[in-house]
Amino acid sequence: MRRGGGLYDHDVTAPTPETPVSTPRASGAASHLPARSPDLPTRPPDVPRGARRLLPTASRHRQGVLPNAHPVVVDVLAATVLAAVLLPVTVSSMLALQLSRGWAVAVLVAFGILHLTPATRRSVPVVGYVVACAAMLVVVIAPNGQLGSAHSVMAGFPMLFMPSSLVFLPVLNGVAVAASRRLSLLALLGALGGVGLSLVRIGMTVPDEYPSVQYRIYVALALSIAVLAAWGLGTAHVVHARLEAVERAEAARDATLAERARIAQDMHDIVAHSLAVIVRQAEGGAAVAPRSPDRAVEVLNTVSACARDALHDLRGMLGVLRSPDGRAGPGTDARRDPPSAPQPSLAELDALCERVSGSGIRVTRSTSGTPVDLGPAAELAAYHVVREALTNTVKHAGRGATAEVDLGWHADRLVLRVCDDGGDPDGVDGERPRTPVPGAGAGLPGLRERVTAVGGTLVAERRDPGFVVRAELPRRAGDRGNR
Repeated sequence: MRRGGGLYDHDVTAPTPETPVSTPRASGAASHLPARSPDLPTRPPDVPRGARRLLPTASRHRQGVLPNAHPVVVDVLAATVLAAVLLPVTVSSMLALQLSRGWAVAVLVAFGILHLTPATRRSVPVVGYVVACAAMLVVVIAPNGQLGSAHSVMAGFPMLFMPSSLVFLPVLNGVAVAASRRLSLLALLGALGGVGLSLVRIGMTVPDEYPSVQYRIYVALALSIAVLAAWGLGTAHVVHARLEAVERAEAARDATLAERARIAQDMHDIVAHSLAVIVRQAEGGAAVAPRSPDRAVEVLNTVSACARDALHDLRGMLGVLRSPDGRAGPGTDARRDPPSAPQPSLAELDALCERVSGSGIRVTRSTSGTPVDLGPAAELAAYHVVREALTNTVKHAGRGATAEVDLGWHADRLVLRVCDDGGDPDGVDGERPRTPVPGAGAGLPGLRERVTAVGGTLVAERRDPGFVVRAELPRRAGDRGNR
């Protein structure tokens, strides 16, 4: 994002962020993974160095009259239109003036060349500007065309006032847009120098009795305003493009950070719960194996089931990440990891509580009130609240702890409460004292984001003893009845 020394070296394009969108689940725990939109490229295309300078202007014209036209084609068409409108008026005006044949041919040739330079506005703008300056120099130093007698207000008509001279302005604008800052300023100084030379040349044609000072001031203001306006519009475009590039870069960075946070949350949801159960089961199995081998076998079976579930969820999530359209890709089994697998809901709380109970946690569940329709997103958030709270109980309270899951249904919301008693720090059934399972501490903040996203609230706090998590989730908008 700079203005270098070459043409369009101030490339201000920024990478387009991949748009996170909701996609079908590849597994139960990866329901809200961001997926790349199929309409967006997975990465910026490789652009040849010689064609790179044409990209900014090409993108500007895609929404114009010729959305698919090459910028050089657009410039040629613009030059043709200017020539068709201005050149006939210029030629007819010169035929009405008294001018020597040699100068008339030179001026017409100069105007003809000048009309070609807008076609180079975005391909070789600096070369076109130099050619335009040379043509305008011929026009400025050419003698005035005689209008009538020598005693008229002006002794002649300056060739600079011919309509074709206006073509110089878009050429100057192209240099301001395309060239480096130094070349842009040099072009502006050259144009203002031409204004000064024009004033000197025009001043030689004003009779003594005419107020030449005021005339020169008016002409200087008109020419300077035209030059500064053409150059200023080009510079303003560059500044605007830079600001847009900064905004796009910031948006891309924010989207990347948000996507990384969502992926990290998904990894936490999949791994933390399963591994916490596995760790506790393994600890319990190691403790009871010497006394009860049969019970140790049951523990190993539970560990195996939890590990398989975690592997299933990870494969589904990785398949979504690998596929550009967010569907199950290579590495997933279509029979076991269907892309449209149902999302977890409150109906699966019994299975969740049973699985946690297998790790040595006594889980009780209670329900009050009449259920209302929360919607899939809110039910998924409620499921994550219960799973995260029970996972924390397994990790920090350990075997022998007691957890309560209470669903309180109201007319407009669900009040969900999960609490535990903190467990027994001295161990259970003669087992060695428990040690907390280490974690990253990212579960509750991510959980709060999930609940807030569906319009709910979440409170998590310690109590003596244990820990309590309380969430309120609103009923789906528009629902007037029960399930």
